[in-house]
Amino acid sequence: MCNMFVPPISYVNSFGDSHHKMTNLLLKFLKRNSDGNIIQVTGIRKQIYLAEGKLGSNFNTLPIQTCDRLIIECRCINGLSFGNSDVLDRMVTAVFKNAFDVSEIKLEYHYSMYCSRD
Repeated sequence: MCNMFVPPISYVNSFGDSHHKMTNLLLKFLKRNSDGNIIQVTGIRKQIYLAEGKLGSNFNTLPIQTCDRLIIECRCINGLSFGNSDVLDRMVTAVFKNAFDVSEIKLEYHYSMYCSRD
């Protein structure tokens, strides 16, 4: 659990060319595991937060540990729930967390009635 959040820090091409292939693999993974409902990754943000720690030996201080979360914004075809929507966060975290060097990955879904497959 988290006790303090820091506002998201937006990645604007901070992955560079070295992670371009990884983001393409991520999109393919999302498309395949969402039954084709996710069609685009529209943004990637990193959020740093303080994780809850255990009480220190003198009971006055808490050890401070920061964690980072990658938030992936996805564009979907429709707002209907797809097969793996409830576990897709955990699946993406299990596969890509070491590649992006983060503690966890969360997905945000954006639906639009004007969404097309350009």
